[in-house]
Amino acid sequence: MDSAIDTESIIQDLRTKKKTDILNSILEEVENDDDVVSERPELGDDINTSTFDLPPNQEIALNYEIPGQGTYNVIFIRIANLLNNGISPNIGIFGKSQRGKSETALYILHTLHNDLNLLRGNFNPADQVIYGVIPFLLFYRYNARVGALFEEAGETLNKNKYNTKMNHAVAGTLRTQGKKQIPNLFVTPEASELDPRIRDNIDIEIEMVSTGKAKITFYERIHGKKAEAQRRNYEFGRVNGRWKVPRPPKRIRAEYDKIDSGFKGRYLDELLIKAINEKIEEEEQNKVMEF
Repeated sequence: MDSAIDTESIIQDLRTKKKTDILNSILEEVENDDDVVSERPELGDDINTSTFDLPPNQEIALNYEIPGQGTYNVIFIRIANLLNNGISPNIGIFGKSQRGKSETALYILHTLHNDLNLLRGNFNPADQVIYGVIPFLLFYRYNARVGALFEEAGETLNKNKYNTKMNHAVAGTLRTQGKKQIPNLFVTPEASELDPRIRDNIDIEIEMVSTGKAKITFYERIHGKKAEAQRRNYEFGRVNGRWKVPRPPKRIRAEYDKIDSGFKGRYLDELLIKAINEKIEEEEQNKVMEF
């Protein structure tokens, strides 16, 4: 993977220019860019794509043996099929705090990159863990056939921000940039928190029902609308059983923790500043009312 994109210059620009102008220019570049797509690689030479093909109408099983690779959850077969069809899979990972949402996302991306070689290069949290719209757009601008982990998506891409340029930018990117074959993992406690344009584009839903255990649902499009299929075959429907998700390598988790701690520290600072400003405004209003 290339080194992480330096967003400091973007942040400086945001402080001196109109945010909407910068966002519009970035989104226009993303929507009109095809040069990176044309260079995307095919699956790794050491992977036989036929190993991801299952007989039609087969009942969904939780795990499958991939010849020469080992036993993997059916989710990786679904992702491989979407990639082979030129689609960017959108994956929602939901569940209460401390149930392993982020670890599940890290394991999936590490497996897709490092073990199954379905994506370009090795998984690098510094490049691929994203906490905001601008980094997300920059990631799409300069990458193809790599995975993106959008953390705290329910905060940034909240349904209450439906009409903001930020949400429009992400929805537009997902709508127009599917050929880049970037698996997008959106992590948030509640699916209902997400902007409906993003929620309705989820292809695979992973619900953490308890710590380290997940329920998986695959979706298809019926006349352009998402629906859980009634047919229980390997492509669509709800997977029977609970996936006990393996933990990601300790090195990956340690790298992620550094990134996550930095974000949460900055986020707490923002909440503190907002609370202080609101308190000041409240006190000023009370003084005015006293007079």
